[in-house]
Amino acid sequence: MSDSADKLISTETPSQVKAGGAGRSSSGRSPILPAQTEIWIVPAVLAVVVLAGGGTPIWARALVLLVTGAWMVVRPPRETPSRWFELALLALFAIGLFASFAPVTWLKHLAWRDDLNGYGVTLPKVNATAPWLAGEAVMQFVAGVAWLYACWNIRPTHESRKLALWTLASLAAVLSALAALGNILKVKYPLALEAMNFSFFPNRNESALWYCLGGIVAFGMLIEGLHRRRPRYMLAVVVLAPCLLALVMGRSRMAMALFAGGTVAVLLVRLGRKSGKYIMGVLIPLAVVGVTFLIFFGDSDTLQRLPGFGSINSSPEFRLKIWQDTLDLAKDQPAGVGLDQFEDVFPQYRRHALTYQAVRHPDSDWIWLLGETGWAGLLAGMLAVGTLGAVLLGKDAKTSGPYRNLATICIGLFLMNTLVNVPAHRFGTWLLVPWLLAIAAPDFERPTKTLIPGFVWRAAGMALVVVGGIWLAAQSGRPWNSTLIEQRARARGDAAVAEKDGDELAAAAADGVQVRPLMWWPYFQRARAELVYQNNPDAALNDFRTARFLEPMWARVPYTEGMLWEPTNHVQAVAAWRAALERQDDAPEGLWRTIFDELHTWPDGEDYACILSRARPLYRWEFLTKQVSAKRFLPEMNDEISLDPKLARYTIAQRHDLLVRWAQLDGPAAMAYLNSHPKIVNQPWDISMTALAASGRRGEALRLARENLPPVEVPQLTLYAREDEASMLQKFKEDPKDLKVGVVLLSRQLDAGHDAAALVTLAALAKLPEPAPFVSWKYAELLSRAGRVDEAWEAFQPYLNYERQLAARPVTPPPGQAAGAQTATPVFSKGPIY
Repeated sequence: MSDSADKLISTETPSQVKAGGAGRSSSGRSPILPAQTEIWIVPAVLAVVVLAGGGTPIWARALVLLVTGAWMVVRPPRETPSRWFELALLALFAIGLFASFAPVTWLKHLAWRDDLNGYGVTLPKVNATAPWLAGEAVMQFVAGVAWLYACWNIRPTHESRKLALWTLASLAAVLSALAALGNILKVKYPLALEAMNFSFFPNRNESALWYCLGGIVAFGMLIEGLHRRRPRYMLAVVVLAPCLLALVMGRSRMAMALFAGGTVAVLLVRLGRKSGKYIMGVLIPLAVVGVTFLIFFGDSDTLQRLPGFGSINSSPEFRLKIWQDTLDLAKDQPAGVGLDQFEDVFPQYRRHALTYQAVRHPDSDWIWLLGETGWAGLLAGMLAVGTLGAVLLGKDAKTSGPYRNLATICIGLFLMNTLVNVPAHRFGTWLLVPWLLAIAAPDFERPTKTLIPGFVWRAAGMALVVVGGIWLAAQSGRPWNSTLIEQRARARGDAAVAEKDGDELAAAAADGVQVRPLMWWPYFQRARAELVYQNNPDAALNDFRTARFLEPMWARVPYTEGMLWEPTNHVQAVAAWRAALERQDDAPEGLWRTIFDELHTWPDGEDYACILSRARPLYRWEFLTKQVSAKRFLPEMNDEISLDPKLARYTIAQRHDLLVRWAQLDGPAAMAYLNSHPKIVNQPWDISMTALAASGRRGEALRLARENLPPVEVPQLTLYAREDEASMLQKFKEDPKDLKVGVVLLSRQLDAGHDAAALVTLAALAKLPEPAPFVSWKYAELLSRAGRVDEAWEAFQPYLNYERQLAARPVTPPPGQAAGAQTATPVFSKGPIY
């Protein structure tokens, strides 16, 4: 086609003008595939990718490369959204290549690379520490851009735009219905078992984005029907309902917020000043339905993650800490770390995002782009999005109809989501955006021709087809994909540990080091093989230290190392456990107890425990109040007071427990300390009471407790109103575990002044599992009245412990540890590290 022919404006029929035009381009060229056909082909591809785990498995990515590559070969793009957009994309591509494959000698010298050299780790001579992985990321980038250009060149008509939106909304509704059903049945999607709930993606936020955008499209079509008085558009309610249901069950706050904002945007953009009545007549009922769905179908975790419903620490603060660490990474490596290298390099810059969990990405497409391509890549990406926005909202879009506007709103919501999530890095969500762009694109009088020649697009397409085929073939076990090699190496390593095969374990570790030299697990497994099977402790020690360096947060790494050292070298075991106790874990109390249980079997274990417990106040409190011997407690407590006279590093509840233990063993010393620091605990009378009891003055201790604790009365039950004391006594003898009968009998005995009989009843009630607080209170009262002071004190202990638990403050978690991660009985698995 000649340039002059390309400039001609095609002649449209009156019906085409009335419908909104024949298409975006007026070059007169007929597409190879009719636009109507593509309306079905593209959603079919999207459905397959979403159902294939959101495009996360390697075979699913391979399918995307094959389809996109074939499209480029058959139909290379001829148009681009704008010249600046294309230049920005080309710049971003070049920047990504430079960040990945530039020689390290061209870039800033990095201290952590020198540290790894000291451990004997050989890194590539290019900036990317895993070049193979970076090369695969380049191919995925090419596939994503090629799909964008392919969709941009479809040129849908007015009617096909409408059909495309209905098809998209229907697809989202089907996916939403399946997700809602899966959540109701409490099952998970087979290709996303790691997700918190039923989700087609491993990350529930990406599935929720589909429900959100599908719901917005359905809502837009509903408003269009109301505005034009077209009853058939009311079918949008059927499409909207499952999207809304899946959304409230999806546990994604951002998706819910985007849906709420998107509905308002649809009304304002479509109706303008007339939107007021629709806000009252549509949005308010929709909000009521949404809240109803949330209450009846949203689980407790969903409710607690929303402001005003719960108190669980939410993720925004932690996300900001990840961003802060990523900014430090970008300052140290302004050119970026290379494509798909963030997960490997980020541990070297973690200073604020303290948690036991690995950080695979920074929860933001833009921050991720900054980390991997540097400041230049971030600017190029912003320029590309800015120029694309100018195209969608520019002069050529003035005649855009409601369907284009609806697609544009969805694109805007997607871009907002990229600020705090990573949908642009997932095929299952990214491939949706170019399709929305094709629907939203204006009809250009003079479409911009792409600078990239057709043969280059075809060459890129053939490369995508070849690479996609190689990745599919790699599923059979061939070493042609780095991710698959790593997955298989991990599985082989686990199997080798189970089978005690040192040679296979070392071989699996070597494969892991080859593809991703900054992952900690290959060095750990190699160290295990060297220590346990090859009797080479020096080499094992170096590899263990390398693993600790590469994984500086997770306590399980040095903990498991210590367990491996424990049979042969107690010094190295204790050194590893010390590192573990200074790290993060989801059950820190369980971690300490597990280590203490091992130390307790050693002849000198208490000496080591005294040293290790100083790692954190939580461990020190656990050790001093529950584990250390009485003989050793007093000198250790004196050391604590000498180092920290006000015990400021402990919580109020922890200080209370420490002083109670002190008062039990040395009442005068504890009271002298308490008198000099009267505000150190909330209930100083408890310490005084414990000291009195420890000195043998239990009667005074009991009176002090009863003066400071609220009295508890025996509940008055209306049962057995016509039964006398004798008949109730007979019933209780027949079934002494019947609490209700026992309470009624006790009330009869107390009312009659039969204290001796009441004591017998209380003794039986006290033997029941988890006796009620009033039993302990009344039992101690009657025993004290009878002069049996020692027995009264022992009987009072359950009630005293009950009140102490109520008054205790939650134990303050270690810095960076979420409060919700600690449980009443922490569980720490002693099983395999994977």
